[in-house]
Amino acid sequence: MTRGILFQPDMVRQIRDKKKRQTRRIMKVRPPGEHTWTHADGKWIWTTAAGQGFATCPYGEPGDTLIVREAWRTEKEYDPYKPRDLPGFHRTWFEADGPAPPEFGRYRHARFMLLHRARLHLAVSAVRVERLQDITEADAIEEGFASRAAFLSRWDEPNGPGNPYVWVISWT
Repeated sequence: MTRGILFQPDMVRQIRDKKKRQTRRIMKVRPPGEHTWTHADGKWIWTTAAGQGFATCPYGEPGDTLIVREAWRTEKEYDPYKPRDLPGFHRTWFEADGPAPPEFGRYRHARFMLLHRARLHLAVSAVRVERLQDITEADAIEEGFASRAAFLSRWDEPNGPGNPYVWVISWT
């Protein structure tokens, strides 16, 4: 299966440069109390003394493809157009590539990027569930950071402090 995933320009550069091979995303499902995790048939199952529940990773499973959605621009003459109405021949400037040349128009958020215009496709190689604070130094480097502390500091900027359950998605 193919799915889109949003990344900030600095993280797109890390992916493009093969320095980022892993990402963490907060789980929407929050299992209650103490529990254990198992994985079967594409579902992550948690078991507690009170029973079981499950979650499915919205970012896919090994073998799936993630299409990187990133901030972009097109030529100024197309600024009035919605992304779905753009002609197929327009040029695209990606924010991760630095300041846009003057012929490119307004900023467009990554969520509005059409998947067929994406330039980065990631083959999912592993998915797991863990607490955010359980990230290792090696995983922080896979995330594109110099250290665990650098990763956690950056995480706290948009997400706030805490220790949520996260999906850990790796790719090749």
